[in-house]
This record gives sequence, structure tokens and C-alpha cells, in this order.
Amino acid sequence: MTDQIHSKRGLARVVATVTATVALLATLQVGATAADLPAAAKELIPAAKKEGTLNLAWGASTLGGSKGVKRYQEGFNKHYGLNHKFKFTVGTHFHGQTRKLIQELNAGQKAFMDITLAGGPQFNTWTKYKGLVAVNWGSLMPHIAPATLKQIVAADNTIVEFIGRPRVIVYNTNLIKAAEAPKSMGDLLNPKWKGKIASTPYAAGFVVVWPKSKLIEYARKLTGNLGGLMRCGEYDRITSGEFPIFAIACEPGRIQQDINRGSPMAMVIPHDFMGLDHWYFGVPKHSRNPATAKLFIAWMMTKSGQDALYESQGSDMYLLPGSRTAKVLDRIRKQTGKEFVSADVTNALTLDWKTSRAVAKIFRESRRK
Repeated sequence: MTDQIHSKRGLARVVATVTATVALLATLQVGATAADLPAAAKELIPAAKKEGTLNLAWGASTLGGSKGVKRYQEGFNKHYGLNHKFKFTVGTHFHGQTRKLIQELNAGQKAFMDITLAGGPQFNTWTKYKGLVAVNWGSLMPHIAPATLKQIVAADNTIVEFIGRPRVIVYNTNLIKAAEAPKSMGDLLNPKWKGKIASTPYAAGFVVVWPKSKLIEYARKLTGNLGGLMRCGEYDRITSGEFPIFAIACEPGRIQQDINRGSPMAMVIPHDFMGLDHWYFGVPKHSRNPATAKLFIAWMMTKSGQDALYESQGSDMYLLPGSRTAKVLDRIRKQTGKEFVSADVTNALTLDWKTSRAVAKIFRESRRK
């Protein structure tokens, strides 16, 4: 009996020692991380600790869906030494999210998601309604050069550009050989593709490069070859052969991920339509967890955040050091001798997004005939 007691006491001392050691190591790790944080981030951490969570809502596969959110949660907590829980709800498209957030803002209700996820048209909408918090993003992201900050942060300090990628044409490699595949927007008008092309009902990626008159004329010609409309992310409709071609494809990074997993698809960047589009983050004024939201956006622009983003979405912000997307863009520039036209924060507010809606209307009406 005595031996058992001594044994138990000895075990208890060992357990206590191990527990204390683990706790000390955890403290040292958190302290080392915290020491490297900018002062502005340190100031937000007490408020973020009180919040303890972040509400996110976007498409089931957007930004990696639930798996991506788990990856972001782990990276965020490690970076700041926090223990937040990210709550993810499958949401609707960008326009629907923005509309709901603005309705809640006008009704005096708290936002259903703490961070707005926006494309170019939604950027314009938020600027119009002034529903986002202005943040000194430079103080939260001192690792980014001032010149680069001007290219990724809106002039009013609300919107942050966290991802950028080229527009592409994607096709089924089981049905179309590389030598015969369309290489340009002009190629898509070839009569041999009649009924074999899909596009989006919201004309994703069709604004920026061409003037309105040329784009509208092209859209009307393209309807002669359209076989149907599909949302971004429905790439199984390409691999199944329902639509051998999809243009303009919205998420080349995710398509490349599918290709890497063996999906029978290939992509080309049309050399007559070299445009770049972007996604943006912002903090709604009625966010439930604004301190955490600001820290999350700042983390997304760090190397660990961009790595997590690339792992989940297959794309990153090409203006940041170490960008994998930047290498692709540089290769295309060398091949074509041309520069990309970018719909970034420096010109997004001057673009005619109504043209995008006009093109979308042409596509939808063509399917009703």
C-alpha cells in the first residue's frame, strides 16, 4: 500500500513537472510571437480577447470553405497567441452578402458576418453606403512597403485587397486537345464552339480590359456559342463534359488545384484580354467582433496568412513578396510583351460596373430564347 502511495506521489510530481514545462513553453512561444507584433496589433489584442470569436460566411468552396476557415483559425491564433473560435456559415454570392449586410446596417442590427468579402462591384457599393470602418492598415501591416499599401488599400482606408489573379479560359482536356483549344477571346467566337461554351450569369471578369462598346458587341456575338450558364466553382460541369469550355473562369487558383489532383482541365490566359481582378476585405461598422476582424485582415496580409490563402484558394496577392501568382503573371508578360490591366483599388471606383450587369443581362436573356 505504501509503495502504491509513493508511486502515485512520484507520478503526480512527474505530471506536475511536465505540465509546468508545457505551460512555460507555451508562454515563451506566445511571448516571442507577441514581441514581434506591431504596436497597433498589441493595442487591439485585449479587445479581441474579450470577443473571442470571428463570424465568417461565404460559399461552401470559397477560400477553402470550412477546411480553409479551420486553417485560418489555426494560423491566426498562432500568430497572435490567441485562442479564438471561428464560426463559419455557408453563405451566398458576394452581391447577396453585401445586400444583407447593408440591410442589417440600415436596420440597426448587428452584422451576420464580421468581415465583408467583396469584389469590384461590391467595393463600389460599400463606398457609396459608407458602411465600412476606416482603419490605419499601415500601422497593422508595417511589413508592407508604403508604395504597395497604396495599391492594396482604398484611399478611405476601408477596403484591403488581399487576393489578385488573372482571367482565364478553362477547357476539358478529354474533349479538346491543347493544339485546338481556344487561346484568346477571339477564338471563342469560332462557330465550331457553338453550344459548347459556358459563362456565368453575372458576367464575372468581363469588365476592365475593353471599353464598353467593344465589350457589349463581343457579348452579343458570344451568345451564339453559349451552351449555358454556370456559377464559379461548379467545375464538375466542365470535367463531366456538360460544358467543354468555361469563360471567363473566376477562380484560376482553385482550377489549378483541381488539375493538380488529376481533373481533366487546362487553362489559358487570353492574350487579347489580359485583366486582373481582385477580392477585398473590410470591417462592417456593425461588426460584432471588430477588433478580431481587423487583426484577421492584417494577418491575412502576412506571409503565413498568404500561405494559408494560397493553400486554400490557390491564389494570393501578387503585389506581396513571395507571391506564387506573381510568378505566373511575370511569365505571361515575358511571353506576350504586354502588361495586365488591373481592377485594383486605385481604379476600381472609376470602372463602369454597370457594363458588367449589361453583359450579364445579355447572357441571361440569350438563354431564354
